[in-house]
Amino acid sequence: SATSAASEALADRYIQQIYWLTLGAGVAVLIVAIDHRHFERFGYADTFAHIQTLFEEYGFWIVLVAGFTPIPYKVFTIASGAAGMPLVAFGLGSVVGRGGRFFLLAGLIAWGGPKFEASLRRWIEWIGWVLA
Repeated sequence: SATSAASEALADRYIQQIYWLTLGAGVAVLIVAIDHRHFERFGYADTFAHIQTLFEEYGFWIVLVAGFTPIPYKVFTIASGAAGMPLVAFGLGSVVGRGGRFFLLAGLIAWGGPKFEASLRRWIEWIGWVLA
């Protein structure tokens, strides 16, 4: 059916996004590993150290919750990589958080149909803030 095909296309798109976001975090890790002195140069060394500590302690949960918020997820992928978050923890948090959001939305749209999709698009940011 058309709804099933649309749901499959949406799922494929979201799986691709998860792949690219994980790759983006890996690139951020490499950039910081190569040269992290720019944080000191611009006076952000203490802030960066604090963020690294937060990601060491709560990284999986930060990424998981970020997957449900309307904040652009790229912010968290870059921060995760820059803070040196382990790629496995980041990947799992991304799959559970971002993947969970995407598959939840796809399921709700498949269940509710086009009318429900229009309502969902209107309220999705507020729903994201409430869930997070």
